[in-house]
Amino acid sequence: MLKYIIQSAEITAAKLISHNPAMASDRDDIKQGIILHALANRSKYNESRASEKTFISKVIKNKALNIVRDSQKQSIQIDTDLIPDKEQPNPDFLYDIHEIISKLPPKQAKFAQMIMDGYNRREIAKALKISVSVLYSVYLPKIRAAFKDFHDLSGKKH
Repeated sequence: MLKYIIQSAEITAAKLISHNPAMASDRDDIKQGIILHALANRSKYNESRASEKTFISKVIKNKALNIVRDSQKQSIQIDTDLIPDKEQPNPDFLYDIHEIISKLPPKQAKFAQMIMDGYNRREIAKALKISVSVLYSVYLPKIRAAFKDFHDLSGKKH
């Protein structure tokens, strides 16, 4: 099985690099990360659910998707940092946002913070263990209402 893991990691690293040549210098790190991830998750294998090769393939595929997602987030962060005339948020405004979030119930606060941190709706729903539709139908209206209430009470305009 170790040979299969190594071969799969090599193929996966090559595919990732073919789609994103900027990763070429990280080829060995990517391959090693995939191998270590597959080995670390091997103990979670349940033979009643799938073959070991199928399980390892899914583990490697998920690791590859995480690598792509992380590289995209990093790329977005680098791109926005390079914008010279980017206006910095008003410190009072940030204070107000954090004050509003701190008064929300825990799950709503986590949702709001994850939005600010750049997570997408599926990642947030998974982290909160709720469906995406509940995010939009329950959590988002309550968070919007909290911001509106704060704005109405403070009379602040941002």
